[in-house]
Amino acid sequence: MIELIKRFSAYLMVLTIGAFIACSDDDNSAQGPLTPLFSEPQEIHCEVGVTKSFEFDADINWLLASNAIWCELSTDNETFSYNVSGRSGLQKVFIRVSDEAHDFTETTAKITLTRSGQNELAAIIYRTPKGYNLQVLDSNGDKMESVAISSNGITKFDVDANFKFGVTEYPDWLDEFTVTSDENELYKKSYKVSVLESYEPYPMTGTIMFVDEQNKVSYPYEISYSGMAPQTIEISGNGAWGWNLSSDGSLFTTNSSVSGTTTTYEGRVPYGVRCLNYDRKFVCFEEVENSLRLLTDEESWLNVTVDANDVSQVLVTGDAYPAETEGSRKAYLYAVPMAAYDNFMALFAEVSDISFVDSTYNNVLMEVTQISDYVDMTTGFDVTDKDMNIIECFDESDEAILAMLNDKYAVEQVYALSVDFGTYININTKLNEERWEGWKTENVVLLDVNGNEIDKATISNYEVAMNSENEYYISFKAHSEPVIVLLKDSEGSYIKALVVKSGIVLNPGTGFDVRYLMTQTVATALETDMDIASMIIDKFNVNEIYSVTQKVGRTLYITPRLTEEEWDAGSFDATILVDVNGNAIKHADVSFEGGQDPYNNEYYYASLKVKKTPIIMIFVGRDGKNIKAMVIKPA
Repeated sequence: MIELIKRFSAYLMVLTIGAFIACSDDDNSAQGPLTPLFSEPQEIHCEVGVTKSFEFDADINWLLASNAIWCELSTDNETFSYNVSGRSGLQKVFIRVSDEAHDFTETTAKITLTRSGQNELAAIIYRTPKGYNLQVLDSNGDKMESVAISSNGITKFDVDANFKFGVTEYPDWLDEFTVTSDENELYKKSYKVSVLESYEPYPMTGTIMFVDEQNKVSYPYEISYSGMAPQTIEISGNGAWGWNLSSDGSLFTTNSSVSGTTTTYEGRVPYGVRCLNYDRKFVCFEEVENSLRLLTDEESWLNVTVDANDVSQVLVTGDAYPAETEGSRKAYLYAVPMAAYDNFMALFAEVSDISFVDSTYNNVLMEVTQISDYVDMTTGFDVTDKDMNIIECFDESDEAILAMLNDKYAVEQVYALSVDFGTYININTKLNEERWEGWKTENVVLLDVNGNEIDKATISNYEVAMNSENEYYISFKAHSEPVIVLLKDSEGSYIKALVVKSGIVLNPGTGFDVRYLMTQTVATALETDMDIASMIIDKFNVNEIYSVTQKVGRTLYITPRLTEEEWDAGSFDATILVDVNGNAIKHADVSFEGGQDPYNNEYYYASLKVKKTPIIMIFVGRDGKNIKAMVIKPA
């Protein structure tokens, strides 16, 4: 009792001093009315023994005073008294409520702010009446000081009290707020709360206020939400897989394997992409054969922009295929939370092949393929026989045929092939319908070597059709005489030609390695002069015939890719030299030599000088049989 009297006397002295100071300030101040620091007083609910706080930003020196003996103030949360003071700046004041004069009714205290002799009500403190009890319990029945919602955005908790209560306020970021009462326990309720979808990516805090029926006591409980799990990404929209982008980048399409419908977007495709605080990164990989290549922002041909009105929405756009470039490309666009980015890139460094996509498919925003609609008219033909064996095409070298096609049809791209008479061939023109309307009869012209048009009805099994790649192909059986297949576009211009020769089939075999100065590689090809090839086949029974063209006087080192066991490079008898008519040429006349190939010790070479007329080399095996031939022509 004596201690209480002492404290109360001290309390009255503080109020007297505060009032005296206020009066003195008023007497000495010429300053006009101050702008209030509080638009309305803070309302703070406290239980006995609990410390609360509030903040304000002071513009000048200030004093705060409590009018209740049970309500004390502090600026350091250690030393408490009935008033505190300070200078200008951001302030934090702590409030401690004791059980002095505590009864069964709610009591209030007022905190008054004084600045330059002017007073305003800063806070009203509500002390919970004695005998009331309310606690929040988790699913195990353990008391909770606050309510925490996990990253799934939903939580449940119980509230147990010894009085009837309800909820007067809760944060606006909560969506579902379900209350269930237990008829067997009058003062116990179960709550289920969830976070509004628009707030789910963000950590949030707020207060749930429980009050009694007479609104005398209140129990504020902090409720918090941790936000989405840091490494989680949520992608919504039109699906990630099987998108195609038009060559000009203006149209996205995808087909549903379930419904069979086609989804089309002009210019851009919208997606919803959510993660913690929307802190995310978009990464693009391009598929190269069976590997993935990380594209820089400058290299990426898929672009992502965030919707100006909704950060959860993004728009994907695509670039046009590089101008005048044939081919296709495929890319995977990823959405990755920054919290998972380092692990994501570490996995890519470890697994950079296509299996990386399977490991990270949940992060794939779009899989996009883009095919160029450009076709280079200078490309040749792909030709196969009925068993899909590839038939090699080469540049036509017959000057008479080349001159005729150039003069009459202005065609410079002329290719040729050689097959047995009657061979069924499929000629892929490597042109789609946008570049060549092959279904039109007039767009395929058949000629003989003199430029006379051949009636298609005279060519066995002639037809024009389209393959699975939307490319046209022409098929027929090889004629007894050469047939020139000439293509014409829809504007009447002739595009390219293929000369189909029959009667001679050359064997690519193992080919040759040719160099000069022993360091410079020289390109070789199957012989295209069928007269020369026919002479070699007839006289030497060899159909692996290659040719090379080089400057007169240059020494060539020719490796037939034959081992020492197959061919004796040191013997002149192992290499026959003849002209285009089959007449013998002396080895000494061409400075002929033999030796071991320094680039491949398994093989041997023969060297000679290029003459003004063609030289034909026939390579003879150790068993005496002719193996292959090389035709050396002057440039």
